[in-house]
Amino acid sequence: MRVLLIFSLVFLCSCGPRSMDDYRHEGRESIRSLTTQLRNIQSRQDLVRAAPQLKAGFNRMVDLMIAAREYYESHHGAGIPELTEEDQEYSQELRLEIDRIMRIEGADKLMAKYQEEAHHRLHLFQTRLEGKKLFRNKIQ
Repeated sequence: MRVLLIFSLVFLCSCGPRSMDDYRHEGRESIRSLTTQLRNIQSRQDLVRAAPQLKAGFNRMVDLMIAAREYYESHHGAGIPELTEEDQEYSQELRLEIDRIMRIEGADKLMAKYQEEAHHRLHLFQTRLEGKKLFRNKIQ
């Protein structure tokens, strides 16, 4: 049992992104997946049924954002790749789908609810990061 746990941890760590480009690639995949999920929503009922997948999608995006930022902070030499035209297209497609969904009656409150956990986690991370930077600046 212990060997299986160690093997699982090694496997999970080895499969994670190892560069900012890896995070960028995973982010693109996450955005494409969320966009696809949103395209399938045509009504409020569809939106309610899709709640678990949408929450997971928003949380996955935040997981990637936090992990990429932590990687960046711990690898000072790692540059942030420039946004490509492809990145901008994916972002635009996601924005268009979210805008379309928001025109469904009651969707604004549902979407806010689905994004709440992810938003809260991102806010906590950003607050901790800013606190660390303030602490480092006081020490110097």
